[in-house]
Amino acid sequence: ANYILADGQKMVAKSPALRARVEASVHNLAVIATASYMRSVSSEARSLDQRRVHMALIDEIHEHPTDQVVDKMRAGTKGRRNALIFEITNAGYDRHSICWRHHDYSAKILAGAIENDAWFAMLFELDEGDEWTDERVWPKANPNLGVSVPHRYLREQVADALGMPAQQSIVRRLNFCAWTE
Repeated sequence: ANYILADGQKMVAKSPALRARVEASVHNLAVIATASYMRSVSSEARSLDQRRVHMALIDEIHEHPTDQVVDKMRAGTKGRRNALIFEITNAGYDRHSICWRHHDYSAKILAGAIENDAWFAMLFELDEGDEWTDERVWPKANPNLGVSVPHRYLREQVADALGMPAQQSIVRRLNFCAWTE
């Protein structure tokens, strides 16, 4: 959570327009005029009750051991007209996790099997049958390839995984969004 806040603080520091509107402190970004703020919160689910959430950024959901954080953030939106919960993650390995359930649900919505206009999803992953070692398919799982993700990095990751088969699962999950077990 602190990574997201730190990125927000950097954005405010680099933008004169944001600096004029946003008050930045070590643990908080605030717009006093609208009583709005951004801060990181503990992943301890018991500390999340009674939050009034307008927007939640939940990062690395594949690392969440339970669904409690997601559920409590969602429950905190009940009084908000235009609430938004944003989940960002790589693929995981636990097909009993909140991450898998949301991935599976998103895939069904994108395929048209389920209709839910309130659920927006984008899945950047290889297609079934794609070979993860084929550089031609890498942009499917890495839309920013060549910008924030260098080709060299992925080539090194693939070479390591091919040379050390025990690395293949983590390389495929974190670089090509492939669910493993």
